[in-house]
Amino acid sequence: MADGLGSSRVWLRNGSEAFPAMLTAINEARHSVCLETYIFSPDDLGRRFRDGLASAQRRGVRVRVLVDAVGSYGLSPSFWLPITDLGGEVRSFNPVALNRF
Repeated sequence: MADGLGSSRVWLRNGSEAFPAMLTAINEARHSVCLETYIFSPDDLGRRFRDGLASAQRRGVRVRVLVDAVGSYGLSPSFWLPITDLGGEVRSFNPVALNRF
């Protein structure tokens, strides 16, 4: 679907369609990447995203990541060092706290 401004949109129904498109967009980014997600795991897919974001940061692309602390529980802060050591930003929201439950 075109928006009249020269860009188009494609409906991606699931992760099998969305994740490759997202990784392609990260790899082709020229100015900035802002990724916000609720669940992030240090599995193969998570490492592919992290490494793609670190590569973008190395190319001079501004990288900012926002993850849900509950949905990414157990993800070590050191996981993000390939991005943050290069100047990228990684933050979490919805911090885990016992008084919230």
